[in-house]
Amino acid sequence: MRHPLRAILITLLPALSACSPQALHVLEEGPSMSLVGAIACKTADYRAVARCPDIIGRAYECESLRHVPAGEAIVWGTNPPASGTHFDRWVTRRGEYSTPVPRGNYVHNLEHGHVVLLYNCPEGCEENLAMLRRVLRERASASLLLTPDPLLEPGNVALVAWTWIHQTPEPRFEDLLCFVDQHHGLGPEFYPLEPPAGR
Repeated sequence: MRHPLRAILITLLPALSACSPQALHVLEEGPSMSLVGAIACKTADYRAVARCPDIIGRAYECESLRHVPAGEAIVWGTNPPASGTHFDRWVTRRGEYSTPVPRGNYVHNLEHGHVVLLYNCPEGCEENLAMLRRVLRERASASLLLTPDPLLEPGNVALVAWTWIHQTPEPRFEDLLCFVDQHHGLGPEFYPLEPPAGR
């Protein structure tokens, strides 16, 4: 059951067209600390999917559920982070972002059961990026974010859910879909993302 929220929509960048990667929007959260403290920090389960015989991704221990103000320095135990201390705001709209979403924000999205699609391609990786965009289209009802992450190992793409990571330089489309289907919505609490701006 949802707890009450105090929400303020904040636009951080000018709005982009509906056809291009969108501006970053975050939501400010104000649950009582007693509710936050009542949520268990544990490794997320996974969902059995008939067409996916293998579990995609590696599970990690939950590091923390602690919220801190935006901009505070955070050290995570994995790269990319899949749980742990994070900013008190999260991205509100699903879809692609051309400007990197800060890790402190997208880890909060993971807490809410979202899946984040990451890439770091300083030399370019149009084929892999096209594959990640196809995942967005194929799973249009899922709460997914696609964002570059310059701290990711160069040349890699990664899909991250709460306490789960699938990272590879050579992604397979079916594995990416299986990761989403197996791990989406299984964070400590779930709040669906809004559609992209202009949709």
